[in-house]
Amino acid sequence: MSSFRIERRSLDDPDVRRMIARLDAELLAESAPEVVNFFTVDHDEFAPGHGAFLVALIDDTAVACGAYRRIDGSAAEIKRMWADPERRGIGLGAAILQALVDGATADGYRELRLETGEYLTAAVNLYRRFGFVPCDAWGDYVGVDSSYCMSRPLP
Repeated sequence: MSSFRIERRSLDDPDVRRMIARLDAELLAESAPEVVNFFTVDHDEFAPGHGAFLVALIDDTAVACGAYRRIDGSAAEIKRMWADPERRGIGLGAAILQALVDGATADGYRELRLETGEYLTAAVNLYRRFGFVPCDAWGDYVGVDSSYCMSRPLP
């Protein structure tokens, strides 16, 4: 297995834009059109103290990403988790998720939430391993039948 490092990046970063485009394409290909519900993210949502966008790199090549953003004063939301299909299975998702949990904890959040598709079983299983459990929908996800929402407390 190659070693990797994780670093913070801007939403404007070309690697980040490329990975988000690939994530969106995968979700569109795997989902029925009526269940696709991409909600926009804004650069300011990932500013220090509010959230972060993290990238995993192997040999200076960006191969995975994930982010968290503020929901309110005590909760943050995991966003845009993705790993290059050719690099899956080596722990990138778990490493990114752990870094997001650590960052949100350091920023003072008391809870992490996320929205995913229940059909994305690998993602759901990863989140469950990290202590996420199903929860009620919030914000833009309320009333969206295809949204599968999860949460976990932070220390």
